[in-house]
Amino acid sequence: MDNNSDFSKDDELWKLVDGVDDLPEDVSFERVIKYYDDALQKKPDHPVLLYRKGGFLCDADNYEEAIELMDKILEIDSRYVDALFLKSKILSVIGKTEESKECQNRYEKIKSTGLRL
Repeated sequence: MDNNSDFSKDDELWKLVDGVDDLPEDVSFERVIKYYDDALQKKPDHPVLLYRKGGFLCDADNYEEAIELMDKILEIDSRYVDALFLKSKILSVIGKTEESKECQNRYEKIKSTGLRL
């Protein structure tokens, strides 16, 4: 994927991202994850969809899989600072303090300078 992609102009993507909001309020975790898996079949390796799925996995304490998704996002777009931030928080929760600090430092550097690492 082109790291300079403008996701704001991707109507199909936002339709997929917003589609989860149309699910019933009492929807199961498994159904939300299936929704994102289905959406990722249409837009494979899309950082926004991966991030949203990772957030749900994190909420369900599925930290290792959420970290894997954050790593995948960062391979696709190393400037996706939200993925770095979430990865830092997850690492902190699971007791990987040094790795968390490294992610936090990288996040802060990108945020403050706009540098692509």
